[in-house]
Amino acid sequence: MDPRTRISGTSMPQKYARDSFGWHGYRIEQTMNRNGERASVSTLLLLQRGPVLLALDYTNYTPKTPEQKLHAYNLGVLRKVLAHPVGRG
Repeated sequence: MDPRTRISGTSMPQKYARDSFGWHGYRIEQTMNRNGERASVSTLLLLQRGPVLLALDYTNYTPKTPEQKLHAYNLGVLRKVLAHPVGRG
């Protein structure tokens, strides 16, 4: 790695209220920067429903979309994952 490269990040933890499928827990939204320019936006969900614990992480590398729009998109993708039960193969 180039010693002149500076990497920084911010994260914002929030409580994930119980949804209509019974999942609840926490979500952590994180923005990473390289030399002052955004490199990625990610959303991590740490969820529980009954005895089941689940961690879902979604990262988006689109450099020009505003962070709030990416956070909303990421959370939408993760909600779709939670809404579809795993099929039995």
